[in-house]
Amino acid sequence: MHRVLLLILAMLSSVPLLAQVDSNSSSDRYDALLDVADIDGSSLPAAPTPQFGQASQNPQSHNRWNHFTFELGAGFNAPIGNDIPYITWGGNLTLGVGRQFTRHIGALVEYQFIDDKLPGSFLSAVGTPSGNTHIWSFTVDPIVYLRPIDQARWNAYAVGGGGYYRKVTNFNSAVPVVYCGYFGFCVGGYENATVASFASNQGGVNAGFGFTRSIGQSHAKYFAEARYVWVDSPRSSTSQVGTGTTELLPVTLGVRW
Repeated sequence: MHRVLLLILAMLSSVPLLAQVDSNSSSDRYDALLDVADIDGSSLPAAPTPQFGQASQNPQSHNRWNHFTFELGAGFNAPIGNDIPYITWGGNLTLGVGRQFTRHIGALVEYQFIDDKLPGSFLSAVGTPSGNTHIWSFTVDPIVYLRPIDQARWNAYAVGGGGYYRKVTNFNSAVPVVYCGYFGFCVGGYENATVASFASNQGGVNAGFGFTRSIGQSHAKYFAEARYVWVDSPRSSTSQVGTGTTELLPVTLGVRW
């Protein structure tokens, strides 16, 4: 009987010790799984910084379409050098699409139409009262921005390239025409028409600089630029009519987005 009581007392005295050992081992296991530094996020890996053109959590930030550029512009142009006796001031229209490779470097594929009048002295020598010169071009033009395009409200850039140019010179004069109505009644008059022209297809280059300004918080920007354009148009010879190389200074205002 005394032995049974001693055994029961020994078992009861060991219970707190086992509980303490088990509690300490459980605490060690949970502490190993839970890094206290993670509670405030100080040891969590930082979110990656979006690269140019990548989408982020901000819906207004860059997306894949920011890689592409579209442009629409118009302005005027002045002749220089060899062209002064053959071309006067005129206008231009520019359309383009391109891709931005980095925050500083991109490329544009541009179509430009230039419309210039002909000087009076040139027209008198030819013997026509009016005329014009039209130049169409398709060029590939790399563009380099001074500052990151997605961070600077104001920016400057250099642009230049080359490609295909077609030049057409037209001489116009009033020619007699007859207009007839539905009931057979006719009346005579005059209409301005092209009486002579010559054209050439050749290569050319351009180079210039410009400035941009962001429009609000959008991707769009106003731009203003001036370029030097050189076209390798032929001179007059026994086999063709021409006025020699063409040199112009187009100034263009527009929008890129």
